Amino acid sequence: MTLRVLLWLTALFSGVLVWLPLVRGATQGAPYHWALADGIGGSGIGGWYWILPIAAVFVLSLLCLGWRGARWPFHLLLLAFHLPLAAAVVYAAWSDPEGFRLEGETIGLNVSLAVVGPLLFCGVAALAVLWVVRDLRAKRPRPPVPWVWTRAAKLRAALVVLLFPLEVILFRSGGMQSAPNMIGVAAVGWQWIMINLVLAGARDVG
Repeated sequence: MTLRVLLWLTALFSGVLVWLPLVRGATQGAPYHWALADGIGGSGIGGWYWILPIAAVFVLSLLCLGWRGARWPFHLLLLAFHLPLAAAVVYAAWSDPEGFRLEGETIGLNVSLAVVGPLLFCGVAALAVLWVVRDLRAKRPRPPVPWVWTRAAKLRAALVVLLFPLEVILFRSGGMQSAPNMIGVAAVGWQWIMINLVLAGARDVG
């Protein structure tokens, strides 16, 4: 159960931080401005966009290994994701509490993360450390879980692909706070959920 919670929380964090700017930057272009941290961001596929495909490969590898039996090097990747992220959140909240906010121009979101951010991300990082230590101490054999290409997984994978042209149309049909843009954000979120359901449904943590 702990591992499943960690995998879904990892998916949640990476969906907001990686998948959303990755897809919007590619499908919406220059009008879309994004930032992962102070000085790390860009417009469309400009600036630091190159870091997003690398981060996406990392996260998808992490999630794939997690659902496929959580074998090595999953433990290392899990800590490599959550520990630096928690440290970055704590530093951001400490150095600029007023400016550390979750902002979404499309839906008019502007929420302070100065308190809840460190609590949430440090809590998840601590949970990840606890799971890794307990799992390594248990020394349980973890054979690879075979891929199960179910009908549901096929349909979801097809949906993931079909959503890309729809996102291009939606994101280029109006302003940043237009209804098509809001629907586009929802489509990207749904797309990421479908990707994770494919991984979670086709592989079992055990």
